[in-house]
Amino acid sequence: MVKKKKSDVKLKKAAEKREKQLCKSQNKHLKELKRDGIDDIIKTVEGFDLNSGGDDLEIQCSIIQSERPSPRISSSYNIHPISGEVIIFGGEYYDGKEVKCFHDLYKWNIDKDEWRQVVIGNVKSSNNYSGGPKPRCSHQAVIFNECLYIHGGEYSTENQFYHFRDLWRLNLKNYSWQEVKTTGLSPTPRSGHRMVVWRHYFVVFGGFHDTIRETRYFNDIHVFDTKTLHWVRIDSSKYESCPSPRSGVQMVLCPNSDRIFIYGGYSKIKDNSKNSVGKTHSDSWFIDMKPFLNQGLPIWERVSKKGNPPSARSGSTIIGYKNQCIIFGGVFDHDDELGLNLNSTFYNDLYVFEVNNKRWYEIELSKHKIKQEFFGDNQPNANSNFADISTHKKDEARNINNTKDIDSSDKHLRVKGKLSKFGLEQQNSLNSNLPNDELGERKVSNSEIKFENESIDLPLPRINCGMFLRGNVIYIYGGLFESGKRNITLDDCWCFNILKKDEWVCVLPLSVKSQEWVDSDSDTESNISSEYFSSSNESCYLGEESDFSEQEYELSENEQNELSRKAIEDVIKKYQLDDSNKTPFVNESIREFFMRTKAYWLNLIMKEEMGRISDGKDLSRRAFMMARERADQIKTYINLVSKFENSQTKFEN
Repeated sequence: MVKKKKSDVKLKKAAEKREKQLCKSQNKHLKELKRDGIDDIIKTVEGFDLNSGGDDLEIQCSIIQSERPSPRISSSYNIHPISGEVIIFGGEYYDGKEVKCFHDLYKWNIDKDEWRQVVIGNVKSSNNYSGGPKPRCSHQAVIFNECLYIHGGEYSTENQFYHFRDLWRLNLKNYSWQEVKTTGLSPTPRSGHRMVVWRHYFVVFGGFHDTIRETRYFNDIHVFDTKTLHWVRIDSSKYESCPSPRSGVQMVLCPNSDRIFIYGGYSKIKDNSKNSVGKTHSDSWFIDMKPFLNQGLPIWERVSKKGNPPSARSGSTIIGYKNQCIIFGGVFDHDDELGLNLNSTFYNDLYVFEVNNKRWYEIELSKHKIKQEFFGDNQPNANSNFADISTHKKDEARNINNTKDIDSSDKHLRVKGKLSKFGLEQQNSLNSNLPNDELGERKVSNSEIKFENESIDLPLPRINCGMFLRGNVIYIYGGLFESGKRNITLDDCWCFNILKKDEWVCVLPLSVKSQEWVDSDSDTESNISSEYFSSSNESCYLGEESDFSEQEYELSENEQNELSRKAIEDVIKKYQLDDSNKTPFVNESIREFFMRTKAYWLNLIMKEEMGRISDGKDLSRRAFMMARERADQIKTYINLVSKFENSQTKFEN
């Protein structure tokens, strides 16, 4: 026993000696760095989180006074759990020519109408990426334990498109970013998904992943444990009945419950002609997460349509309030009778799903009734000024506390009238103007507007707006509105008291920047693929046997670098590179390509020859020649598309 104690003492002293030597060595190294003037390295060393095992680096931020953010969509909007400020992160803006993706973060004090920006590193270069989450949009953001968590999303410019799968955490006490190192099966790179907080878990559902030639939609469930930092994937194949793959669903945790409500969404499916057709989903589901607590599978339950559900639409926004799920806005795209043009109907109405009785209701304004619809020729006045849509300042907004509170259990949700909705035909350009909304009087060409009592203000119909709740008041911020071929990015903010339901109040008017739109040059935009990819033979199959020469289709490195994503998409469409029957896979030989698609080419030959060829060997030979000719013709294009796809895959992994 005595020997063992002496041995323990020696080991303890040796460990203490090594620790002192290590500290002495580190201090000496830091002094050398400081003497050499490398202050940035010292700040980096001091910024390590000692409690994270040395793997996660905390990136400290500064807070500065700021103007309101520039217009953007697909941002995230969360309420600060302590100060009540609105936290806005990321988003994108398209001006008709260029796409900008943001990584900046703003705090908005609504009561004081003050804006502050949370910046990383040098204040003077706050607009440039210097750490933290990369620029993105269509991501998800949640608040948990006084931290803001950012997950996934996409980065999109003219020449680049990536999806993210990373998870970032912003400490809202000291404003430091930290990438969360997780274990388990995390969600694959995606955007358009949804994430909600349930107990101490994050639940992720849906989304999509675009690889230029293929868009994949998801319906799997991922659960993240904030205590163990571990992901669990629940595959949809384990269910007999569950929502089909989709993105852009409306998803919210039912208050004081283990159930999550899911509504709608959007996806594209292949029709019989191999074309992708957009599908707007209008089904509703519950996910009961309680079994997961005992290592069981969450339970899907389809909800029947009762009451007055919203019309089919996508791009809506949802929040949870008491025992209600409240949805605002959206759009429905539909072809005309000839199938030549796409019509869009935008909405600015509010619908409620009552969780307890599983019924839908449309919210009406208790002070006013309005019915206002625009379809076909009933377009907004083309001579109106977009800057006049909203001229109210916050201090001019009417007081929303002038009616007696109505309890949410009262039957106030019965439909008595519809809010306005705009139907805009994309083929009709409305120049650079939008409807005029001045002091509550909306000027519209050839439309009938009926007001009861006094005039009324309403937010413009829109999609993909921010939506958040403060007390009993709903706020909507920004969004997208289409006028002809113009995408108008809105940056106004409106509020609506869900108890009073008397009126919409404009908190933040539209900025002048919302009017900016650059008309694209059709010669360079729409025909860029023709400029680089024109050839004397437009056929995909016919002509003499290929001599394997690529000189006709060769592109220089500079030409390849100049090509935008739009040009690549045009090439894919023109040469049908998204059709697996007509396009070899990457690194697939001609023989492998033919064996995989042999039935397709044989069927094509038989249709062309009308049964004139009866010999089986001759049929196979002709089919093989046709497949090889197709592969030779599109080889350069496949390589070019693969270059874009490989760049995306390399970034995402």
